[in-house]
Amino acid sequence: MNTYDNTPTSQALAIEARSVTQRANQANIQTLDAEAAKAATKAGPQPGFTAPMKVASETQKERPHEQPNQGKAATPHESQAQAGRTPEAARSRPHAYFDENYNLVIRASAMTNCRRALWYTATGQEVTNPRDDQSYTIMEAGTALEPVVLRAMSRSGWKIISPKDQPLVSIKISGHITVNGHPDAMGLHPQDANDPEAPLSIIEVKTRGPEPFKRWQTLGSEVSHPDAAAQAAFYTLAAYQEPRDAVIASMNTGSREWDYEVIPSHRIEQAFYVSQTRLQALEDHLLEFGPDPTALPDYDHRPSSIECKRCPYFDICQKPNLPSIPAEQPAMNLEPVSQEQAVAALHDYEELQESIRQWEKEKKDATETLKRYLVERDLKRAKLQGKDKPRSISLVETHRFSTDYKQLNSLLDPETRKEIVSESSSEYLRVG
Repeated sequence: MNTYDNTPTSQALAIEARSVTQRANQANIQTLDAEAAKAATKAGPQPGFTAPMKVASETQKERPHEQPNQGKAATPHESQAQAGRTPEAARSRPHAYFDENYNLVIRASAMTNCRRALWYTATGQEVTNPRDDQSYTIMEAGTALEPVVLRAMSRSGWKIISPKDQPLVSIKISGHITVNGHPDAMGLHPQDANDPEAPLSIIEVKTRGPEPFKRWQTLGSEVSHPDAAAQAAFYTLAAYQEPRDAVIASMNTGSREWDYEVIPSHRIEQAFYVSQTRLQALEDHLLEFGPDPTALPDYDHRPSSIECKRCPYFDICQKPNLPSIPAEQPAMNLEPVSQEQAVAALHDYEELQESIRQWEKEKKDATETLKRYLVERDLKRAKLQGKDKPRSISLVETHRFSTDYKQLNSLLDPETRKEIVSESSSEYLRVG
């Protein structure tokens, strides 16, 4: 019997969403995400989630009204995943693999990865661009900070169910694709912490640098980091078999500030179906070719993208396709900058910075003196003789308006948010 008999999937998408995926396979894959999202929105949620789940004993004791389904026996890869949530364990778990029945199993943390990269991993392609030590250090630092964020949430009144009690959850995305993974935590908002009937929410913890953290606070995960929203959506549907509000908690690795956002249940449901539609392309590919390492699905990103440049398979996938670009020639009237000149410029910069700091301090002191002069005389404005001419000094009252982006993001869907909140970028030199 053909293992890849085209039988109905347990999670059938609407016909329109399926046809979009198949057209994208034949055309440019980069049109898939936008079209699939529209088709999934039009098709609407489909019933019938399949979510075999390992049981967390402490969760059952504390939340008897939320009994997850018992899962089947763990595969060797799943047993390895359950053995620990350490960085070393994370390194050893593949992003994707084929089980004994040639079904494709994908890690939740990799479900938004490039589909060709997932195929390379599942079919055992040798890595050509391994991560460097710095990348592992950054990843391990992020993992180490996850319990710090959860403890901070607990001190703020959140009811947190510890990550060590989180089971491996699994959900069948389509007939031959399953996604599994460990939620970072489950919990309750402080206002619901003492309500025994309040539904638990998945908590997905992330660490961000200062700029990405600010971008996330302003735009929300669905716009700034859609992979985090997709993960939270998967964990929610896998753990509870229904859409629920989900929480993204994040820490600024520069200031150690933390914050959170709540993604409403209807948008969690939508994020899940967009991801499901996207992965359906791999289902179609698998049904057509089987687990053939030489039959590659289309890639999702352009060779010049940051996703491609960081891909562990870049050399074998994209490098042969890159056009030969001649080295950019410097302008004729500019001489190349030597290292000695750069060092001299840095020394000048350091001296100027020290002078500026001193001037700023003196300017602040002078400003405070002038302010005290007006306050002591109960004046709003006064005229004093300057070095060259009389000058007016005054106390000016200003008003600033702030936006509660957390509230804004909870009310607006991602597309509307993009229309309201514009983003611009610039480049500058930073000396550390």
